[in-house]
Amino acid sequence: MMKWLFLSVLFLSAVMPSNVMSAVVITENVDGETVTQIFNNGMYFMIEDGQLQARINSRNDQILMINHEFDVYYEGKIDDMLKGISDALKEAFEKQFADMPAEVREQMQAMMRSIDQRSREGKVTHQKGDSTTIAGHKSEKHTVLVNDNVFSEIWVSDAVYNMIKKEFDPAYLRRWHKQFLEAIIAQTRQLGGLEKAPDPVAEVYNPIVANAWTMKIQPAANADMLSTAVPESIADDLLEKKEVTSVEQKKDFKPDQYGVPEGYRKAGSWQEFLSLEFQDEDNDEDDDW
Repeated sequence: MMKWLFLSVLFLSAVMPSNVMSAVVITENVDGETVTQIFNNGMYFMIEDGQLQARINSRNDQILMINHEFDVYYEGKIDDMLKGISDALKEAFEKQFADMPAEVREQMQAMMRSIDQRSREGKVTHQKGDSTTIAGHKSEKHTVLVNDNVFSEIWVSDAVYNMIKKEFDPAYLRRWHKQFLEAIIAQTRQLGGLEKAPDPVAEVYNPIVANAWTMKIQPAANADMLSTAVPESIADDLLEKKEVTSVEQKKDFKPDQYGVPEGYRKAGSWQEFLSLEFQDEDNDEDDDW
C-alpha cells in the first residue's frame, strides 16, 4: 500500500506545475524596443518594458491580452479572440464609412482595387547566404527579393528553434499569428470590396522559418515601397527591424510573477478589448503627425 502511495506522489510531483520551473527566455530588440519572449511548459509569455502583454496556454488554447494604456485585459479562447478581431475591425471600418460621403468611399475603394491589381504583378524570390553567429547561436542568412530588389534579409537558427520546442511548440505560435493576421487582412479586403489575394511573400518566407527561429531581420531601406508591389502579406515580420540579443535557459523561472496587474478591469468581450487596441493605435498614429 505504501509503495503505491509513494509512486502516486512521485507521479503527481512530475505532472503538476510548481512555482519554480525551467524556461527558455528570448530577448530581442524590435525597432529600438526591448521585447522578451518566455517559453515554459506549454506556456508563452510576451513581455515589453517589464510588463506582460500577452500570455498563451497551448494546452487549452487560452490567450490573455493586457492593454496597459487603458488598464484593461481580457482572457478567453484564441478562436473567440480571432472572431473578436474581425468584429472589431468591421465595426471600426463601418463607423469610418458611415461618416464618409458616398463619392469619397467609392473613390477610396477604386484606388484600393487599382493598388491591388498592380500588387499582383510583383515577383518574389529568395537567396540563401552565409551563416553567422547571433546571440551565441549559428544563424543562416536568407535574402527575400521583390522584383529582383532586396526586400528584407533574415537570419534563422534551427538550434534555438529546437531549444524552444522542448518547452513550447513554435509551430503553434506561428499558426496563431498566421490566423491573427489573416483575420485582419480578410476583413480589410472585404470592407474594401476586394477578393482574397495570393501571398507570394509568405510562400517564400514560410519555408525559411518552418523549422527555425528568427534571429535577425533587416528590411531594405525601401522595403515599405517594395511592399506595395505585392499583396498584403502575413509575413509582415519582414518589414520590422529586429535582432535577438540573448537566448537563456533559466532553471528558476516563476510563471506566477507574470499576471494581470492589480486594479485592472476585465473587458466585457474580445470585441470591446480589441476596439481599445485599435483606438490606442489610432492615437499613436495621431502622435506621429
